[in-house]
Amino acid sequence: MKKLIISLGFFVSANCFGGINDSVELVANAQIIEIESTRGGNARKFYLTLKGGTGKCANQKVTVNIETSGSVSLFTRNYSTALTAFSLQLKTVSMGGYKSEHGCDQITYIKLTNPSD
Repeated sequence: MKKLIISLGFFVSANCFGGINDSVELVANAQIIEIESTRGGNARKFYLTLKGGTGKCANQKVTVNIETSGSVSLFTRNYSTALTAFSLQLKTVSMGGYKSEHGCDQITYIKLTNPSD
């Protein structure tokens, strides 16, 4: 019984706390040049138009939505992070998705890097 409980604990922790290690980077060193809410009042996703960068989603429009973000809290943080990058005109924005969902319409994280001179 003890082994079963320990095994179950590892399974739950691996699925709940996978985080960035369970993700794949889809674009690096891009700039967000446009933030667009969805048409029709659907507040469950937003679009980002990217300029430059490298990777599968470079120079494309990407989608961030609640379903792939995992929670409303993470979705809200992603929107806030995107606004920060847009406002500062950062050209060092990276984005990614879970390893099993690596399309440009399934962004799950946004990473900002301080540009070095």
